[in-house]
Amino acid sequence: SVAANISAVGLAEGSRQWSIRCTDGFGLGTSEARIINVFTDLAAEAIEFSDDTPLEADTVNVKALVRNLGSVQTNNIKVSFFLDNESTLIGTAFVSVAAGSGQNASVNWIAVTGNHTIISVVDPNQAKLDLDRANNGVNNSISVALDQIPPTFSALSLSDIRENSSNVRFGVNVFDIGVGVDRNSARLFFNVSSLSGNKSMPFVS
Repeated sequence: SVAANISAVGLAEGSRQWSIRCTDGFGLGTSEARIINVFTDLAAEAIEFSDDTPLEADTVNVKALVRNLGSVQTNNIKVSFFLDNESTLIGTAFVSVAAGSGQNASVNWIAVTGNHTIISVVDPNQAKLDLDRANNGVNNSISVALDQIPPTFSALSLSDIRENSSNVRFGVNVFDIGVGVDRNSARLFFNVSSLSGNKSMPFVS
C-alpha cells in the first residue's frame, strides 16, 4: 500500500467534489468521488442607528456589523433587518467580507411611533455553509416619539396698500423640524383689522 497526502489551501465556502483515481502498471484502475463541505463562520454584531431619538416618519439608517470569523473571504452575504419580530421585514442588504474582518450592512427605515426592537440576521435563508449560526442574529432597541413640534413661519414680504384695495399680497416661509408641513392640511389664517379669512397654501415641507 502507498499513502499520499494532498493539501488544498484557500478554499472558499461551499460544497466541493473531490475525485481520486488509482492506476497500476497494467493500466487497471479504480476511482471514487466524494463531496466535502467547506464552512465559513459569519457573525452579526452591534446594530447602530443614525438617529437614536427619532420622531415618527423620520428616515433612520440602521446598520449592523457583519463579521467573517473564517479564513477566506465570503462574498454576497445576505443581511436582513426586521421590526419587532422576524416576520416584519424592514429591508435587505448584501455585503462581502474579507477573512477576519467586518463590514457594515445597512438599510433605511421610516420610523413608526412607539418602542421597537430592530433585529438583524446574517444569512437568514441559510444559503451559506456557516459553522456556527448561533451568532448570526443581533438586535437593538429604539424609541420613536410622536411629532408634537408645531410648524413655524417667517414673513418674507408685506407691502402697504391703498385704501379700499381688494388685494393684500404677502409671502411667508413655513418650517417644520418635526415630520414636516402636510401639503394637504396646511392653511394660512390671517386677521388684519376688519379683514380676516383663511387660505389653502401650497406649502413644501
